[in-house]
Amino acid sequence: MGTQIHPKYDESASLVVDGTIRIAEYFRQPDLTDDRFDDEGYFSTGDFSRSEDDRFVSFFLQKKDVIIRGGYTISATEVENVVLEHPDVADAAIVGMPNEDLGERICLIAVPVEGCDLSLEDITDALEADLANSKHPEHIEIVETMPRNFVGKIRKTELCEDIPEITDADTDGGEV
Repeated sequence: MGTQIHPKYDESASLVVDGTIRIAEYFRQPDLTDDRFDDEGYFSTGDFSRSEDDRFVSFFLQKKDVIIRGGYTISATEVENVVLEHPDVADAAIVGMPNEDLGERICLIAVPVEGCDLSLEDITDALEADLANSKHPEHIEIVETMPRNFVGKIRKTELCEDIPEITDADTDGGEV
């Protein structure tokens, strides 16, 4: 028979669910509980998805792993996958950095291959053939290692804590 969920979509097209499989609350985290549950008790999954035939839900993007730049939604994973093909990049994360004009700008946090120097220009030149300019990183931060959780995923929120707000001055007027 399977588990039943009752999906609906919030104003940002993120999947919110109610049903037998959802959690009741976050343990000892009332602020997070309040943030993820709506007034009707629906839980926000943080995923963009679509309903198919009112029977199936297909997930296609995590809401928290997108950058909203000038009204456009950019998949951080798409940009990361292309950046990771660069021979001088050992590890990389793409995050959105707050920007007054565009909402967010694209920031690359990179671990270079030992002995290699990385510059934003090197990266954007290499991305020309594979990504639209609007998806190119506009700022780069070089780190020695990436913070990871117990399953090996990069903890992007931790990376963002130490990076300053990107201003138009950091990107030569903001147009990339």
